[in-house]
Amino acid sequence: MLKENNLDPIGKKITIVGAGGAVTAIEIQAALDGVAEISIFNRKDEFYNQALINCKNINENTQSKAKVFD
Repeated sequence: MLKENNLDPIGKKITIVGAGGAVTAIEIQAALDGVAEISIFNRKDEFYNQALINCKNINENTQSKAKVFD
């Protein structure tokens, strides 16, 4: 959708609200595509711990840097 609207997040910072399944797919793909930083905001609910794991994986396996905020 971003490309269709002439927006290119590669090398930039993005902010994501939520940590459910759909957002997880977006953040992982963004990291693989080369987004520089990902800030994920999610309350401490059933998705919070998975968001922490996803951030760890992003930070260890891509050039992107991710962080979770509650």
